[in-house]
Amino acid sequence: MKVPKYVEKMIQKRLTLAIKLDDACEELEKWLEEHGADLDDELMEDTHGGVEIYVNPRESAERIREYIETRM
Repeated sequence: MKVPKYVEKMIQKRLTLAIKLDDACEELEKWLEEHGADLDDELMEDTHGGVEIYVNPRESAERIREYIETRM
């Protein structure tokens, strides 16, 4: 079966968004490390090594904000 054009567009959109997410994660993790965050600490689930950014993105973002505000 040939991949329908609309399905190819969905695949490409997912790929593009995944690459952007990966880039944003790298930038954020670099900033956090440069400012003394311990990514092996409780942030581990909210960075590249964890799944929270995918399954609970809003809560993950809030935990990162809270970590910065209270521990850095």
